[in-house]
Amino acid sequence: ITQSMNKPVKLSEDDRQWLSRVTCLRLDGQHLSKISNLEKLENLKWASFNDNDITKIEGLDNCKDLIELSLANNCLSKIDGIHHLKKLQSLDVSNNNLSSLDGIDFASLNNLRFLAFDNNFVLSLNGLQHSTSLLEIYAGNNKLQELRDIFYLKNIPTLIILDMMGNPLVKECNNYRLFLIYHLQSLKALDGIPVNFTEGGMAKDTFGGKLSTDFIAEKLGHSNFLELCELDLPHCNIRTVDLNSSELFKNLRSLNLEQNNLSCFGGIVNLHNLKVLCLNHNHIESIFPKKSGTNSPQVISTNKNASSDDSTNQFKAVLENLEVLHLGYNGIANLAALELGRLVSLKALFLQGNEINKVDGLDGLYELRELVLDKNKIKAFTENSFRNQWKLAELHVEENRLRDLSNLEPLTCLNRLYVGLNRLQYGTDLEKLECLPNLFELSVIGNPIARRMSHRMMLIFRQPNLLSIDGIPVSNEERSKAEIHFLEQQGGIQALQALSNSYDNSFPGLQSNNRNPLKVSNYTSSGPNERFWNPHHNEDKSRSKKNHRGSNKIPNNRYT
Repeated sequence: ITQSMNKPVKLSEDDRQWLSRVTCLRLDGQHLSKISNLEKLENLKWASFNDNDITKIEGLDNCKDLIELSLANNCLSKIDGIHHLKKLQSLDVSNNNLSSLDGIDFASLNNLRFLAFDNNFVLSLNGLQHSTSLLEIYAGNNKLQELRDIFYLKNIPTLIILDMMGNPLVKECNNYRLFLIYHLQSLKALDGIPVNFTEGGMAKDTFGGKLSTDFIAEKLGHSNFLELCELDLPHCNIRTVDLNSSELFKNLRSLNLEQNNLSCFGGIVNLHNLKVLCLNHNHIESIFPKKSGTNSPQVISTNKNASSDDSTNQFKAVLENLEVLHLGYNGIANLAALELGRLVSLKALFLQGNEINKVDGLDGLYELRELVLDKNKIKAFTENSFRNQWKLAELHVEENRLRDLSNLEPLTCLNRLYVGLNRLQYGTDLEKLECLPNLFELSVIGNPIARRMSHRMMLIFRQPNLLSIDGIPVSNEERSKAEIHFLEQQGGIQALQALSNSYDNSFPGLQSNNRNPLKVSNYTSSGPNERFWNPHHNEDKSRSKKNHRGSNKIPNNRYT
């Protein structure tokens, strides 16, 4: 040994045979600066080089059966040269000058059970995510500051003992111990203290189902939140949102939290630049958590002259840039309780598949262009349902219980209306749509009134702006037939009036009795002429069987 410290030694044949039988080697405190002359130790299993001056791991190429290697209290700044030690189970490199674990190929060391690198200068646990066999890790007294470094250990299913004491993150991070217990559920001991059942329950209550920056970093594999424009986290069992820093996510524009367990928006309101929010299939009841003792929702006041006493009852606007909101299939029954009036820039609102029976609480949504209320329990609209929705261009109310189409007068800009699969029975219901001067697409398919195609002829005649009915474009030929037919229905009165006017001009002395034109409010075609006047007569039965719904698909988000 003394000779090997100075120069390589030439071995005799007897020495070679003797060295091949060595299985254990201990050279602690020998002032070694280099490992050498171990080429013949082919059966070496345990080696210790503690308390030396070694700066590099080398000379172990032929020691492929090595099980335990200890290099504590040396001068190592990097760990390499051990990737070929496939049987290695224990590695101790504590009390060195290590700043990272980059040199260790943990993927090749699939038998490694014990790792100690405490009392170094390690800044990150990066690299340990490739290990799948470690049972014990001792990483105390390093320079670990980021709590999310723990995520590198989540892929180690066998980890039962972890020591992190003496790192900055232990003191600086709130709930450090519970955080580790929650994310490393296989742990039996942390920092020398056993993990008990009570702590496991507390950790689950504290961190379970919480959308936080650490949660996002774990899912994404990085923490470059400023680069995020879209974030999709469906099916993650999220119950609460804890995102308090708007600056971290200032570039986030779209957030998808479908299929989770949210009951309110929570910390989502801090994402001020968000434009698209998808919360389908949750349990949303309101934007903010419900306060105890509050039975009725408050809404944004539209009175500019409201007194200061009323200001405490006014809700502050949130998510000022949000334009598209999906709240389908949330079990919503009370639309007003959602406090949607806070979302002052909202342009598209999707509320399909809920339990809504009354349309209200939309007063603050002045910019709303598209509203989807399909598959609810709405029977009728009230006079306040759409009183501030002057800009609404598209309305879906299919598969509800509508019997009446009253109170649509405020919707002067409405272009498309879909009320299929409801309970509309009479032609007078369709007459109420004449208050919509800009309507060009209408679907009433699946209603009692649409079981026969007679409603189509009446709509074409009464509302010349319509371009599509029940998904079928209106042709010029249909318009002509409708006009001729209803002139005949009126008994030629308009033609006689025109003739009378011509006589008035020819015979000034004659006085004619002006008659008001007959207004057609309903039309029912029957008899032998129906086949001629109704071009779709032969299609009625096939259409009712197919239950054609027309062009009433929910459009894509066009406001992003």
